[in-house]
Amino acid sequence: ESNNSTVFTIASYVAPLYLVLVIQMVLAFPTGRLETLGQRAVVIAGYLDVFLVRLPFFLLGGDVAAGLNDPRLHNVLTITHEPDLADVFDYTSTFIAVVLLAATIVLLVRKRQAATPPQRRALAPMLWTGLVLVVLLGVSFVLDAIGASESAVDGVGIVALVAFAFLPFAFLAGLVRSRYSRAGAVGELIERL
Repeated sequence: ESNNSTVFTIASYVAPLYLVLVIQMVLAFPTGRLETLGQRAVVIAGYLDVFLVRLPFFLLGGDVAAGLNDPRLHNVLTITHEPDLADVFDYTSTFIAVVLLAATIVLLVRKRQAATPPQRRALAPMLWTGLVLVVLLGVSFVLDAIGASESAVDGVGIVALVAFAFLPFAFLAGLVRSRYSRAGAVGELIERL
């Protein structure tokens, strides 16, 4: 939202980082660790997409202020002005993001299938909120990439924003359920002993 080109360009560069952080948080729940090679690969690919694949878009003079009517804003990272080539990197980055979102959905479904019934109950709030968020973000990216109307992209984006706002509460609910489930299991074990 800044009117300063430097701040605006840097913010535009790191803006998709939240998506990778959300994916990492959802996949690492509840232990805080990425437990499978697939989970690690998706998160690493996400960070590489944000920091490396998108970088040429900025270096080649990509239009960071597209759709904005502020002549003061320009890309301060531009080394050479090749906007068509910059757009190729932008679309490539978006394609990678959609693939990573689809892979995250698959990993979350597998995580649920591998969980025991008590683990499923503990995972449910975070898993379902994370799935809804990831699906909506993927739909938003696809709609934007195919040139859908701005109102359609914004509508899906608003619903994704609501899911994003619920994510911390789902995280907390999952942690509480996880603690109660562990406490119940320990209580049963002590009772049996």
